Amino acid sequence: MANLGTIVALKGAASVVDEKGNKRPLHLGDVIQPGDTIITPPGVIVDLQLANGRKMQVEAEQIVKLTQELADSIPPDSADSSIDQASIQAVIKAVGEGKDLSEILDDTAAGLAASSPSYGFGFVNLLRIAEGVTPINYAYDLNRVTPVDTIVGEVITSPLLTASTLEPVVSVNPSVIVNIVDSALNDGDSNSVVTFTFSEVPSGFSNADLTVVGGTVSTVTQDPSDPSGKTYTATFTATDGFTGTGSVAVNAGSYTNSNGNIGSGGSDTVPVDTQNPSVIVNIVDAALNHGDSNSVVTFTFSELPSGFSNADLTLVGGTVSTVTQDLLLDPSGKTYTATFTA
Repeated sequence: MANLGTIVALKGAASVVDEKGNKRPLHLGDVIQPGDTIITPPGVIVDLQLANGRKMQVEAEQIVKLTQELADSIPPDSADSSIDQASIQAVIKAVGEGKDLSEILDDTAAGLAASSPSYGFGFVNLLRIAEGVTPINYAYDLNRVTPVDTIVGEVITSPLLTASTLEPVVSVNPSVIVNIVDSALNDGDSNSVVTFTFSEVPSGFSNADLTVVGGTVSTVTQDPSDPSGKTYTATFTATDGFTGTGSVAVNAGSYTNSNGNIGSGGSDTVPVDTQNPSVIVNIVDAALNHGDSNSVVTFTFSELPSGFSNADLTLVGGTVSTVTQDLLLDPSGKTYTATFTA
């Protein structure tokens, strides 16, 4: 996979989430891949040097998914549109002598022979120089984005379009970060809050957009604690008797933003153990009598028990010595032994 860019400046502690939902802290020199999502808390700013030679800044309190389309939409640095001083001096001299600017500027810069109706940034900057030299009578109509002014005995006062005033029009697909808050679930604590934090306010997000493993999810609702409307919450409840990895995933393409851009997926996992442990008790001797009144008793658990002792036993027709863990017989620690005396 081609690199999208490199982190060249970092103010504060930011993080990045890859397309598989893996989250890691961001460091200087980190390489950003297409599909990575940068998250900046309040006061944190991240600068990237893109692989295409351009630069991009992610400001504070942003969730931005980096794609090749986004990188290509970043405008070049203003230095790319600079013109040489010789051209500037030539124009100033021509204006002072009352000459036609088209005789001084080459065809590409002046926009006289270009295939596109728009003109280069170099020519715009030269026109701005001409405006401040002397009152002249020029009317420019090159199908510019900004309104055209006709100069009649006065200098143009409205600003011309320059490279520095251009703002990129960026179409970014929304993304989501899923977080199962609890680090583990078991029979005693079988549920956890789940948060869904979107990069933009989602449209049409519901439980139908989720894939759930090892449990169920309550109805997702917009979190009132986030006035931006970009956070939803629900409760994940582990299935009783389930042992394994539970997960909640937002399916890619299941929601959009207000502009109709299709959203990417996101997921989180949690270890779950709601399987109730069991035990097998075995009095080894087949029968006891006056000549043989005691027998070894084994207690074999399905899982390592916690807090097992003689207080957990009910006896009939005899007594049991103190139960002890038999690590020699069973290194897993799931077997205990004692002696039953009739």
